[in-house]
Amino acid sequence: MNPRIVSRLNTHGTRHLRSSVARSFILATFVAPAMLMTLAGAAAAASYYVDNQNPAATDAGPGTQAIPYRTISAAVSQHGGAGTDVTVRPGVYREQVSLSASGVAGSAFVVHASGPGVIVEGSDDLGGTGLWATVAGNVFRSTTVAWAPGQVFADGQRLAIDTTLTPASSLPSRTFRYVPGLGLYVNAGGGNPGAHGTLVGHRPYGFTISGRSYVVLAGFDVRHSDNKAIEISNLSSNCEIRENSVSSSRLYGIQVAGGSNFSILRNRVFNNGDHGIALTNGATGSTLAGNECYRNARVTARAANGINLFGAPGNRIERNLLHDNQDTGLQFTAGSNGCVSVLNRSWNNGDHGFDHLTSANVAHVCDVAYGNVNDGFSFEGNSPGGQVHDCIAVDNGLATNEFGLWVDGASSVGFASDYNLIWNHTAQVPIKFVTTQYATMAAFNAVTGQEAHGVQAEPRFVNAAPGDFHLLAGSPAIDAGSSAPVGWPALDAEGHTRVDDPATPNRGAGAVGYSDIGALEYAPSTGGGVLPPLAELRVRPPLGAAPLAVVADASESRDFDGRIVSYRFDFGDGTVLPAQAQPTATHTYAAGTWKPQVTVTDNDGHVALAGALVIAAKLGGIPPLAVLTAKPALGFAPLAATLDASLSHDFDGSIVSYTFDFGDGTGAGPQTSPSATHTYGTGAWTPHVTVKDNSGLTGSAAFPVVALPRGDRTPIVTVASRMQVDEAHGLAVHVSAFDPDSQVIASLTADVSGLPKGSDARFSVDGADTAGTFRWTPTYDDSGSYVVRFHAANARTGSAAMLIHVSNVDRAPELSAPNNLFAAPGSILTIRVTAQDPDGDAIQQLDMQPFHMPANSGAVFVANATRTGGTLTWPLGGFAGNFKLMFHAANKLSSTVSTNIHVKSKGGFDSQQPMDGIPATLALSPGFPNPSDATVDFALDLPQDARVAWAVFDLAGRMLWSEDRTMGAGRTSLRWDGIDRGGVRARAGVYLARVRVNGTEFTRRLVRL
Repeated sequence: MNPRIVSRLNTHGTRHLRSSVARSFILATFVAPAMLMTLAGAAAAASYYVDNQNPAATDAGPGTQAIPYRTISAAVSQHGGAGTDVTVRPGVYREQVSLSASGVAGSAFVVHASGPGVIVEGSDDLGGTGLWATVAGNVFRSTTVAWAPGQVFADGQRLAIDTTLTPASSLPSRTFRYVPGLGLYVNAGGGNPGAHGTLVGHRPYGFTISGRSYVVLAGFDVRHSDNKAIEISNLSSNCEIRENSVSSSRLYGIQVAGGSNFSILRNRVFNNGDHGIALTNGATGSTLAGNECYRNARVTARAANGINLFGAPGNRIERNLLHDNQDTGLQFTAGSNGCVSVLNRSWNNGDHGFDHLTSANVAHVCDVAYGNVNDGFSFEGNSPGGQVHDCIAVDNGLATNEFGLWVDGASSVGFASDYNLIWNHTAQVPIKFVTTQYATMAAFNAVTGQEAHGVQAEPRFVNAAPGDFHLLAGSPAIDAGSSAPVGWPALDAEGHTRVDDPATPNRGAGAVGYSDIGALEYAPSTGGGVLPPLAELRVRPPLGAAPLAVVADASESRDFDGRIVSYRFDFGDGTVLPAQAQPTATHTYAAGTWKPQVTVTDNDGHVALAGALVIAAKLGGIPPLAVLTAKPALGFAPLAATLDASLSHDFDGSIVSYTFDFGDGTGAGPQTSPSATHTYGTGAWTPHVTVKDNSGLTGSAAFPVVALPRGDRTPIVTVASRMQVDEAHGLAVHVSAFDPDSQVIASLTADVSGLPKGSDARFSVDGADTAGTFRWTPTYDDSGSYVVRFHAANARTGSAAMLIHVSNVDRAPELSAPNNLFAAPGSILTIRVTAQDPDGDAIQQLDMQPFHMPANSGAVFVANATRTGGTLTWPLGGFAGNFKLMFHAANKLSSTVSTNIHVKSKGGFDSQQPMDGIPATLALSPGFPNPSDATVDFALDLPQDARVAWAVFDLAGRMLWSEDRTMGAGRTSLRWDGIDRGGVRARAGVYLARVRVNGTEFTRRLVRL
């Protein structure tokens, strides 16, 4: 594949955003069919339900949907066994669950979450300030904690255990200490720990499975376990752990100690205090597939791996994403012999990508190691018989003088490697074998006989830093792999078949001589297209009561030079659907704020991403949305205006009353009718309506009304254009005004004579009745956008067009237009315009259609009430030069802005050259995502290299974070990870981001969840 990830709001995006794209796994194809049949088995003999949010729930049973169990433990202890299905509904379950029953082959014991939002919480919530008493300074004590917790969290971050011998009253900042008999002492870094959302570890495990078989555990969010989140021990077997989110455990996320035939599938394991996933104590015959393990780190030493095998032979590890772990991505040690690693991607880890210690006969096929602190592939400490085939190792150990491939003397016995790509962007030597370092593959082959078909060249990844290891056209890894090694996968890491690139000679071996090196197969263009698709996502309804059933619709997505072939929906709550041909999907949300995304792929392998926002609230918890209009809103006093709130809506109930405040000291209601009529005297008035729903919640809206004194005339719009005379005998001009439907509303033929050749003629719409002018006096009913076209005989410019805008809105939102837009002849240029209000919030975003034009002419884009969307394109053909673009939005004052496009006569991109008289502009996008509980990105377009200073403030004006540095011309990214200068995560609330570039200042509002 050759996808190019394109975000609508930020071309750089975030690591999380790109990791979501990378998690496009099609796993069912790979899992052993026997295992699937065994665990799926027959239909469940009995079903039971757990729902601690249901008032009727009781641990006495019977566990029906109407009267569910209150705890998971009660359900599984009373009904565990073959054919039993326990379904757990959303809620926070503060319990430790022991699955003390087994299933049988063909009829598993299944315990699963009904959907996202089922949290098994290992900590106790001590977020109340009343639970803490002041000791000294910022040190507080809670006597409610009568156990020795292994970890404490404040502001979402793990605090350090204080091990000093100093009095507890002098705890350092961001530490805790438990004193038996006295309670828990905490210094959260400032003030009462209850105000920092403090969580105290209490339950050692989320789930335990001891000596059991044929158990399925699926879909849970297991957090803050005081030991390990999920532990399987005591010779259990044939268990499946899938699609769980496991985070912030004190030690391992998931551990399998002994036993056989486990399936650990598609789990997300992160921020744990030791290894993400660990197979130990002889665990064997298992498959670990499709998991993502990241940011796992031990507090006391560099030791935590993404996946760790310790004395665990004969396992298969495939298609996992392993990144940003404290130590190694995937480690085999202590006799983890005979394992196979296939299609794994391991990057940006603190030690190795793949490490082997005293583990023999481990084979790697189609793995990728990138940017790890030390070696990419390391075989040390007597690990003979290792094999590495069709793998990629790039830029490993650059800062530590380590290697892409390192094999020590004892491990060199029986070692075999070929058809690999190993490369560094620096002069760092890429290979060390026994005691010799090899700067080239050729030298390595000449001495050892290894890598006879190895490649030493830049692999041309799409974007390796965030983990996008798709190959670009021309990559030396294309059609250069071998399908001969044992364990070679017929499908790549994303489930795509092997494809022969007709533009690349086949240099591979085996039955499929055109497979690629690495984890992701390159797919050549099938339609000749070079442009990515445009993704669009609409979720209906976007707001409602939980459980909220929605339809995610990406049918407005489109491709400009081919077709869209698949849609992949990530609902943002842990549910990700495999890629599908249909542009719609349904889903039911639990209570919360969710950010679904869709990834669309076209027939050329290009990828685009779009997102949306969904709010699901508890029944009766959503206030109504008030909408108010006035008609007429402008006229002569006395002005009888009808206020209409009929478009108001309640998402989880009904509106029961409307109360009108006319803005002049009078009002009407509460009443059941959504409209009221009032007569206004001269002045500008702002009436309001307050609507109330059946839950007692309210919403309000306003709409301006202006009553003019008699004698005042309605607004007159002035527009001017310039045309050069081409002949000495003068210039004849025809002027027409058109409404948004292109109907002529007024016209004039002006005869201007006596102008010398080369002079300028000016024509204006200014209300005067003189020759050569065009007069049009609009009324309120004419409010909207209009195009005025000037047609001139013998004029060098031929014709021109500009906009007349009539508005009754007294607040003037801005329009923000992209500044650096480039295209090559023969390509298609798509323009997106974003309207912003004065606070920097986006109020509308449209795709615009330019008029077809020759080089150096003017283009007009119109966005108004009658033309509100659609992706419109401009075929550039062979045109080249500078083009001026005008952007417009209806019913907004000061609403026309300009920007420039520079089109090259030959392919490629270059710096923009502003048109004469048109200043280069800066463009700063709104924050994305916004609201957010994590990192927020801004896209900043710079016309030239510039010093950029930006900072984040709270509403009291206190600076939380700042940055000042020089940035290069073009599109760049500004990022705030939500951490202040003291390393503390910012609390939920509203913040302001201010950016200053060469005297120009932007302000954007951020909302942290």
